[in-house]
Amino acid sequence: MLKLGCFKRFLSTKRPESGMLRRYLIDKYKSNRIDCHCSMCLQMYPLSLLETAHLKPRCKIDISDIKDVNNVEFMCKICHNLYDNGYISVDINKNIAMNNCIIKYKHLMIITRIGKLYEQYNIYNSNNLIWHYNNVFRK
Repeated sequence: MLKLGCFKRFLSTKRPESGMLRRYLIDKYKSNRIDCHCSMCLQMYPLSLLETAHLKPRCKIDISDIKDVNNVEFMCKICHNLYDNGYISVDINKNIAMNNCIIKYKHLMIITRIGKLYEQYNIYNSNNLIWHYNNVFRK
């Protein structure tokens, strides 16, 4: 029985690879002695508030790439939602780009990162980030 106010997350269907991808990100941060943070806004959060975000949408990747650790990064819920809906992205210069319609929301932490280097950019995830910028980002 689920009690009201319970913060435990229950999923009716679970993606088989999700636990492995999340564990990879946790281990990556710990092995580099980096505190867990959102890869977009760089704000520190407890692990329970960070989501495992696909850089290229899961529905657009080949089944053979479903467990590709280079297609995931931690994002806070706000940045993940903005990214998935094309309001923020990473441009070809490795900088965080933003759609002008969210500039008025000055309280969003991501606003301070616009035009700045996306620190997680590397040769392994660059194709996924470029795909997102060209196909999802609302320029």
